[in-house]
Amino acid sequence: PLKGRIGLLIGSLALADENVKRRLMRSGLKALVNVDTRVPFAWPTSNGSAPQWVRGFRLPMAGIAYLDAIRLVEQIPLSAHLTIEARRFPDTSHSVMGEVVGRTRPEEVILVSGHHDCVDENVGADDNGSGVIFMLELARLLSRQCPRRTVRFISYGVEERLSVGSYQYMMSLTRAEQRRIVLAVNADSVSSAVGTDDVLVTATPDLDRLVRRVWQGRKHAARISSSVHGYSDHFPFNIAGVPSVSLGRRSIEGGSSWQLHSRHDNLDHVSADVLARTIDTAAVLLNRVAGASALPFRRSIAPKLAREVATFARDTYRHPWSAKGFDYDS
Repeated sequence: PLKGRIGLLIGSLALADENVKRRLMRSGLKALVNVDTRVPFAWPTSNGSAPQWVRGFRLPMAGIAYLDAIRLVEQIPLSAHLTIEARRFPDTSHSVMGEVVGRTRPEEVILVSGHHDCVDENVGADDNGSGVIFMLELARLLSRQCPRRTVRFISYGVEERLSVGSYQYMMSLTRAEQRRIVLAVNADSVSSAVGTDDVLVTATPDLDRLVRRVWQGRKHAARISSSVHGYSDHFPFNIAGVPSVSLGRRSIEGGSSWQLHSRHDNLDHVSADVLARTIDTAAVLLNRVAGASALPFRRSIAPKLAREVATFARDTYRHPWSAKGFDYDS
């Protein structure tokens, strides 16, 4: 019954489900219209799909605004004409890194990261210009401290395609190099003028307690949770067993922000004060970890969280996969 029709796909991350992808490819649909349910407003958003999600997916697809999708559904049955011009092509992205070498424990490495890419037709002031500023300012502050442990500062590319840059960097390391990394601290969209700070700790309870003490000591209000978050650049290191602290800022219940991946993610809607507060609090945490004589937490992830990491890595990341020899026309 779907042959020759245009389908409406609700949810920008639906193609992460291999069963959904297969059913769509077998449906006979001529094209697909997609709506991002994370941003329920009148403007469209730009969203990227992970290369491993769309491999072999040949159905033309376009995105529309949430409210436009509602109007379409309310008019069913209806006829529509859809013209899409698109192309796939390989390109090159770079990650940029530098480090402050530890003075007494240089073999123990702390990662501090953000990503410098953004989606199409988007300034990316919050997502993720704020994360790059976070990383650069902490590099400036930590370079003056002469920490005991090495702190490596990284700005990743291709985060908006499911952290391709971070994942490929993690996979390029030997197991010995991965084991040297004791903590990953990542900032993604942390400067929205309106919102609530989120701190997600993927680790053991001792790191969770340390994070809570730091934020409470700074009187920095935030939602702190011991959980797994697979959609930013710390997660590939969770796959390698590295504990992480992921920083974000939500303005919509469920974890999203109102300006996500839209033309509204610009300098008019970010706050320097909000960003500075997060940088200052993170600096306290990093100084405690990088400067401690003994690591103040176990370099591991609690078993329940580790199982969630493994499931997400298998089902959503399709771990392991490689960008080498990736066929964009398959």
